[in-house]
Amino acid sequence: MKTLIFVAYLVIGVVVAATKDYLGDVGGVSDIVNLLLAIVLWPLVLLGVDFNIKLGDGNDNGGSGGNKNGALLMVGPALAYARSTLTSVGKRTSESSR
Repeated sequence: MKTLIFVAYLVIGVVVAATKDYLGDVGGVSDIVNLLLAIVLWPLVLLGVDFNIKLGDGNDNGGSGGNKNGALLMVGPALAYARSTLTSVGKRTSESSR
């Protein structure tokens, strides 16, 4: 059952990536990384995050490029906050069960 859910999640990711033009012109490592991120993190794509990572493979447009809305820059701190919150909740839960 878990495998079926995982496959459905990835299929939805491919559909979302296709509708947001990540499957279009895949010509370098940066494009492949952006495509994989869009597929795996498709809920963020639906929220407006634009994955546009540059790895120096010659696919940049010469400008500052980057994220259109800067939301990708907030993913790291958001994940760190979520991890610390879950850790503190887990500690409180284990302490209260004693």
